[in-house]
Amino acid sequence: MISTFLIKLKNKIVNLEYDAYLLRKRKRLKNKCPTIISNNCVGGVIYHDLGLKFTSPTVNVGFKADDFISFLENIEYYLSLDLIKVEKPGHKYFVGSLGDMIVDFGHYKSFEEAKTKWIERKKRLDYDNIYVVMTERDGCSRETINRFENLKLKHKVLITHIPLPQFKSTYYMPGFESESELGVVTDFKPGFWRRRYIDSFDYVRFFNTGSIN
Repeated sequence: MISTFLIKLKNKIVNLEYDAYLLRKRKRLKNKCPTIISNNCVGGVIYHDLGLKFTSPTVNVGFKADDFISFLENIEYYLSLDLIKVEKPGHKYFVGSLGDMIVDFGHYKSFEEAKTKWIERKKRLDYDNIYVVMTERDGCSRETINRFENLKLKHKVLITHIPLPQFKSTYYMPGFESESELGVVTDFKPGFWRRRYIDSFDYVRFFNTGSIN
């Protein structure tokens, strides 16, 4: 009984500390309406942790790395296209196409719900306040990173599992050096306090100033 009480007390303390941690982040944030374009769920988690309205269609979606770069290179074109359902029996997520672009939609009960949210959120997109947060996953090669580096977007960061100082737009996130690519940065790290891997990157500073280092 004592151990159960201590576990509950520990969890309460950890949760209260985490709530206070998120509150400090939200108070630091000056740019209250960034459009976060991401290649997976990292953008949605950041929106949620900062308590912000979703102003990006890429919340809860997934792109292959090279497709994501193509999307960023021609973002206005791809967002002008109608989202079409793609049948993939047995696939984990609902799948849609934007012309030649394939997009996975996670965390939705139907493709129709995913499409409704895509349309709703792309209307909120602010082209003058775009911040790209990409993670080195799903086929992200050195060529992909080079394409990312050459994107004509003012605010962008590519989070990598090893240091790549030759690319100015990359940010090295420790903890995945033994892997072939970056892990799931929205997962919580081991330790007493609740912290996600993505918390190692000061994204509040990124949204406020555009700086990644």
